[in-house]
Amino acid sequence: MRLVHDAGESIDRPTDLGQVEGGLAQGLGWLLLEELLWDDEGRLVTGSASTYKVPDLDFMPPELEVRFLEGAPNARAVLGSKAVGEPPLMYGIGAFFALREALRAAGVDLPATCTAPLTPERILMMLATATTRETPS
Repeated sequence: MRLVHDAGESIDRPTDLGQVEGGLAQGLGWLLLEELLWDDEGRLVTGSASTYKVPDLDFMPPELEVRFLEGAPNARAVLGSKAVGEPPLMYGIGAFFALREALRAAGVDLPATCTAPLTPERILMMLATATTRETPS
């Protein structure tokens, strides 16, 4: 996977790289794994590591190349830098929409809006439903 991030004039490239990689992991988790569920009385039931999935190293792309956009400094910031903390979180959106397109290609009739996160369980249920509809009874 290749990713280009606009950090302006980076003050500390290794730190910025870690922020981009961490933001990607967080964004992938946000849209593909981390499902918050509550019981009928409003208590969180996915509040521990055994019930709430967070991305780990095995969830990240096996090959990740991060490049920084050159020649785009921020004239109003310290040494021309730009934000690197939260913006990379949005890179997870690409994976979400790529999976939606893969589901469409597999014959899943998706609603106009699709609930996030698009968990492996949710994907499996969508595929199973699509297969069931296509199978004659």
